[in-house]
Amino acid sequence: MQIEEYTRQEIQKLIRRIRGRARTVLQAQDPEAVHDFRVHIRRLRTVLRPLNDVYGKFYVQYFRDALRDIAACTSELRDEEVLHATLDDLSLADANMEDRRQQWLRTRKDREVTLRSQFHKELLKDSFLYPLKQMEAL
Repeated sequence: MQIEEYTRQEIQKLIRRIRGRARTVLQAQDPEAVHDFRVHIRRLRTVLRPLNDVYGKFYVQYFRDALRDIAACTSELRDEEVLHATLDDLSLADANMEDRRQQWLRTRKDREVTLRSQFHKELLKDSFLYPLKQMEAL
């Protein structure tokens, strides 16, 4: 098998995983979905890095930049998830402080819902998915 065919198959696998994890992120049921989505994006960016000679420096950089932009859409969402999980584990003995913590968590949860909705809107844009479609065509 030639290097081009092997890398094409690996790229296809990673793109399928990215698409699958994107659907899971939107369902908001798996607490690790955003993290996993970001990991698959990073893996694909890493796989592309040494392929300048195979696909050309221009295309590799274009795809890597597009993947970076896709991952950036999830940064705040992931931060909110981590913050929520951290504060959720925190238990305060003072009832007044605990009430305030719960109120703050509800506010943060609203923000997480908003960010997830924004991510959903981004996913529906052609400009968001187009680079993945182009990579699938390699």
